Amino acid sequence: MGYSIQMLSELDGVALASGAEVIDKYISTKNCTGLLIGVKSQENGGTIQTLANIFTKMGTLEVVVSNQNGGGSQVSIDWDDIPSYTERIMHPGLQSHITGTQADDNWVFASFFIPLSPDPYSPKFGYRDARIKLLTSGTQTASDNYSVYAAALLHDQAPEYYVQMIQNAYTTSSGVNKDFDLPEGQLLMGVHAFGTTSLGDLTATDAPTIDQFALVVDNSERERINARALAALQPRGFYNLTATPTTASADYLFWDLGFKKGFGIPIARNWKLRVKTLASDAARIYPLIAFRERQS
Repeated sequence: MGYSIQMLSELDGVALASGAEVIDKYISTKNCTGLLIGVKSQENGGTIQTLANIFTKMGTLEVVVSNQNGGGSQVSIDWDDIPSYTERIMHPGLQSHITGTQADDNWVFASFFIPLSPDPYSPKFGYRDARIKLLTSGTQTASDNYSVYAAALLHDQAPEYYVQMIQNAYTTSSGVNKDFDLPEGQLLMGVHAFGTTSLGDLTATDAPTIDQFALVVDNSERERINARALAALQPRGFYNLTATPTTASADYLFWDLGFKKGFGIPIARNWKLRVKTLASDAARIYPLIAFRERQS
């Protein structure tokens, strides 16, 4: 079963200035299952840009569809969350990568393969008749120039499902649960989340932003996992922003409920996703929900 690559940007890329720019490309008929994003920049001085420098410029990735249930944006992910998302679900060699040498005006390249499907090389999950939007923001840092390149991985065959991944950003309150409604009849594939306060050194006294996830049915918790279990049982489901585990920073968590194997938990009536917190600060929650694609 074949696939093809289509450029979404011009071959020379999109030059980014100090304001906001948008790559907005409509993919007619084709089924998009993944994105290739490249960033080219020049060093300003002798320091290679870090991914954090690049994220200062990059803003939000959106996938907007019109023919699927509800229409509108089905993927809306903050660029800061993309590397941890790709790290959690991709196999080695397809994660974000940065390369360059330390010299003024040398070119530096960062690349990302962003899957929009559990298996980008299969057409089962994808987005048909989609608009791919890259909304950039912020100013350039540690460089003289930025250019962005974008390409889509496409199939001719229509998808059976698409995965909704929309950001829910809010400020947590310590010890207060936050419930998110889940759509009856669809599949819950997992949860990707960012929490400002981390587990730190993983001691019993730590109070992270996100302490537990739970599935709630008729106000009763049926499935529950805590952040420590994700760190211990699914090492690839836990990501700390610092190299030193004893340094408190931020956590990314990925609760895989079938995403990487292409199946999920069927959502019944009155189901909710519950986020249980121990610290009061910023969080971003992405329920990964598979909807059956509506054929036109």
